Amino acid sequence: FFRKWFHDMQQSNISDILQESFTISPNPSNGLFKVKTKNSNNIYVYNLSGQLIHEQLIYSGESILNLSSLKSGVYILKYGSKRELNKRISIQ
Repeated sequence: FFRKWFHDMQQSNISDILQESFTISPNPSNGLFKVKTKNSNNIYVYNLSGQLIHEQLIYSGESILNLSSLKSGVYILKYGSKRELNKRISIQ
């Protein structure tokens, strides 16, 4: 019981830290997103079938993620490598 609880606590704390260090707006968007992050890292964008459709290195500070060439819909954005943060983004 303790191992599972401790593991769950570690995972939630890691997610909280990542969420605090990464924001994306507006969401939904026309395809242009403003990304603010404390650390440089990769962003991966997947369609709902799980296919990787965009990959970009985002530098610390504020960056633009241009997905305006994608069709309207919902996508999954993964930020990071080992301890990923997943977000749903919507393009209208």
